[in-house]
Amino acid sequence: MNWIEMAWIARSAASLTPGVIHLFVWVKHKSQRAHLLSFALAATATAFDVFESTMMQAPSATAYAATLRWGHVPVISECFCRPHAQRTCRGWRCWASCPARWRTS
Repeated sequence: MNWIEMAWIARSAASLTPGVIHLFVWVKHKSQRAHLLSFALAATATAFDVFESTMMQAPSATAYAATLRWGHVPVISECFCRPHAQRTCRGWRCWASCPARWRTS
């Protein structure tokens, strides 16, 4: 395992750890949906880290392209969560990025 793989694992853990804390808080207080959405955002960031790590180790351009195509799924699902989790985020920006993601994949 080289240092890049270790950095990706550390980045995933740093993203997922606060997300799991938000999940536990949401389990206690089910009426506060922001904690559940924060967990969902952390989970999508971790899922994309897994796809990035897989793309770094792709044996061919075809495998890289297939992994990149599937890597768009967590990013697009993030567009459903972010406007609700962060009240300051403009929803139209997230929705405008979805067709661009679909078009490039």
